[in-house]
Amino acid sequence: MAQSNYDVIVVGAGFGGSACAGLLAKRGLKVLLLEKNSRAGGKATTLSKKGFTYTAWVVISAPIQDSLLQVVLKELEIEGQVELVAPGGQDTFYKNSSGKYVSMPPKCLLIPPWTPM
Repeated sequence: MAQSNYDVIVVGAGFGGSACAGLLAKRGLKVLLLEKNSRAGGKATTLSKKGFTYTAWVVISAPIQDSLLQVVLKELEIEGQVELVAPGGQDTFYKNSSGKYVSMPPKCLLIPPWTPM
């Protein structure tokens, strides 16, 4: 019989929901992670329809070194399963507020140090 009592119910198995569910479960909470689609991934999911494959939402970033994502992967003990890229390469661009594509700065994600719960 399936468990019916949970400490936390997380709705959505995209990047955020999956990370939250994993961190909470690692801390000993009974977590139920729900996803409306047949696969996890949220907006990073690819879909196929009438012979065309496309993403549910344009995801234009990559897991980069020295980011909060790296901290979460390490906390979940799965950092070896993801290859992190170094930001600022000559072929790394982003669209700035004026709509112009420019090279990614050397440190493209500055987040204060994260402290585990």
